[in-house]
Amino acid sequence: GCGDLTFGIFAGGVQGDERPVIISGCEFTNCRYAVGSEPMPGTTLSSLGGLNISGCTFTGCGYAAILYSDDAAFCGNVVFGGRLNVMHGGQSVTGNSFAEGSRVKFYDAPALFSRNSISADSRLDADENAPVIDVSGNYWGGGAPSASQLGNAAGKVEGADDYYTSPSMKRYSLTIIYDNGTPPYVYEDIFEIGDR
Repeated sequence: GCGDLTFGIFAGGVQGDERPVIISGCEFTNCRYAVGSEPMPGTTLSSLGGLNISGCTFTGCGYAAILYSDDAAFCGNVVFGGRLNVMHGGQSVTGNSFAEGSRVKFYDAPALFSRNSISADSRLDADENAPVIDVSGNYWGGGAPSASQLGNAAGKVEGADDYYTSPSMKRYSLTIIYDNGTPPYVYEDIFEIGDR
């Protein structure tokens, strides 16, 4: 907590210590900030070394996490009513469930934002200086994302027409190579195993 009880875990990084911080399988309840990762004074973003948060549950937290590390990963987590800040372009946010009014705010377009389940009462948000964000391959409740789910990020997203109709769907790519010298044909789609 770094002496501040509002934090469940604070990963600040130390200059010259490039080891990643891994937080896995934890439960955070009613923290103001469950995981903070802002650089400490005198350090740089690269000194954070990396932050990997996976398999955690966040319930009633003001912020599930603020991702400052350039290559932070927020994967396979469940967020009930909390906020997530995506700060840099090398970050990945995949396979999470955002429910009960959760919010994901983008300050930069992450390297990967896919396979997330965003409930009807949860939403995206984007800083006014954020670039276009690719939201394809997420589950929005069975159809395309609603205006309320896209929140104020609506004008900064692409791929809203490429969505999962079931939470268990995944993206597969099939390459067909011909014997007759014809260039390979690549077919890519999202579907459930056994669906096609």
